Amino acid sequence: MLLVPGAANHDPDAFTGPREVRPGRAAGHLSFGHGIHYCVAAPLARIELEIAIGTVLRRFPALRLAVPAADLPWRPSFRARGLAALPVLLT
Repeated sequence: MLLVPGAANHDPDAFTGPREVRPGRAAGHLSFGHGIHYCVAAPLARIELEIAIGTVLRRFPALRLAVPAADLPWRPSFRARGLAALPVLLT
């Protein structure tokens, strides 16, 4: 058996819009673990992310993708799903 965390929460039979980023989604997220293995720094990481994204969006309110979403380059990895690059326009 092989655990592939990058595939977590991407089952279209279990999740509506599995490829959409929806922070309020009630699905169990695996990024910070679960139960006794839950990351003690998770609240700090969430606060840092909220501040960072909020700051960028306030500073660049017209921020948008520089390429169509379908053309975003993904890392070729079965272990961790993630973008290789995120080209944006800061107008």
